[in-house]
Amino acid sequence: MSSCDLQVILDRNRLRQGEPLTGEVRVAVNKEVHCKGLTLESQWQTHGRGERDKGKGPKRLLFRGKWRPHEKQAYRFSLPTASGPCSYHGDLINVVWRLQARADIPWALDPKAAADFALEPGPVREYYAGPEFKPPSPGDLSHPFVRIFIAMVALGLTLLFVYLWPSSIGRWISILGGLVIVLGVLYPFFRSWLAQAKIHKPIVMIETPRVDPGGVFKMRVAVQPRRSLSLNQASVRVAAVESAQYIQGTQTRTVRQTVFSKAMPLDLVQQLRMGQTARARAEIQLPAAPLSFAARHNRIDWSAELHLDIPNWPDWKKEYLFTAAPGPGFRPQAPAREEQPRRPAPREPAEATSPRVARRPVETAQALDPVDLDGFFDDPFEG
Repeated sequence: MSSCDLQVILDRNRLRQGEPLTGEVRVAVNKEVHCKGLTLESQWQTHGRGERDKGKGPKRLLFRGKWRPHEKQAYRFSLPTASGPCSYHGDLINVVWRLQARADIPWALDPKAAADFALEPGPVREYYAGPEFKPPSPGDLSHPFVRIFIAMVALGLTLLFVYLWPSSIGRWISILGGLVIVLGVLYPFFRSWLAQAKIHKPIVMIETPRVDPGGVFKMRVAVQPRRSLSLNQASVRVAAVESAQYIQGTQTRTVRQTVFSKAMPLDLVQQLRMGQTARARAEIQLPAAPLSFAARHNRIDWSAELHLDIPNWPDWKKEYLFTAAPGPGFRPQAPAREEQPRRPAPREPAEATSPRVARRPVETAQALDPVDLDGFFDDPFEG
C-alpha cells in the first residue's frame, strides 16, 4: 500500500447531459501526507481504428491540506456534466468518458483513481461536438478550388515531364497520363455542367440544419428545367459516415465506414415541362446515434445527397451537410435508466470502455403523401 490511496465511487454510471455527476472520493493514508490539492476532473477520449483524441470536461477542487496517519476520508461531490461529446460505440470510433481524481503530493508520484461513466444526450444550449467541429455552411460539399488546384498541378507536372523527357514516346506517355489525371479531377464539373444544361440547378432548402437525436431531417427541393424532360427517379439519401485517421509507418491513412443510410423517393413530376417549377419535400427519421463529431483524427459526418436520375444523360448529384446534435428543446424519448449500484473503479484502468449504443440498420423510407407547397420558392429563378 502506498502512502495515499484513492477510490472514486459514482452514484450512477449512466446519466444524461444536464444531470449532475455525483458520488464520493475515498482517501486512505498510512502516514502524514501534505496534499496541495485533491482535484476531480471528467475526461473523454476516443479509441478504435484511428489515433486517439481526447479532451477535458468540468473540474473541481475537493480538498487542500494535511491527512494524518491511518486516517480515512470521504469527500462527496456533485459535478456538472459536459456539453459533449456524448458516449458512442461504433464501427471505427468509440467515445468514452471517465471521472479521474488526482492528489497533488509534493516530491512524490501523484496518486490517481478513475471511474468510467456513460454520457447520454440531453437538452443543452450549445452541444460540443469535438475540438475540430464547425457548423456546416450553407451549400453543398463541392470543393471546386481544391479540384482546380489539383488539375493545375497535374498539368504543370505533365508539361515538366514533356520538357525533360528525351524520347518522343516518353513525352506522349506523359501527355496521356496528365490528360487522364486532369479529366478525372474535372469530371464532376463536366457532369454537373451537363446536368445543369437540361435541368438547371435545383434549389435546395435544409429546413433542419440541426437535428435532435432520433429526430426528423427535413429538406425542400424546387426544380425548374431549361427544357422539357422526364426523370427516371428523384431521391434523397441521408447517411452518417465515420472517418478514422491512423499512422502506418511514415504514412497517414484514412478509413471510412457508413454506419447509417436511409433513402427516400421524392414526389416530383416525372414529366417536367420547360419553365415549370416542380416542388417536393423529404422527411427522414434519424436514429438516436451517432451524433456529429469532429476531432483531429476522428470524425462523424452527416450528409444528405440529392439525386435526380435523368435518362440517357449525366445525373444530378449533390451532397449537403447537416448536424445531428441535441439542442435546448431536446426531449429524450426513452425513460430515465435505473441507477447503477456503487462500485469502486480500478486505480489506473488500462483503457476506458463504453456501453454499446444501438444503431438502426440500413433501410429505405416510403414516400410521403403529397404536400401542399403553394407559395414555396415564389419565383425562385428570378434574377
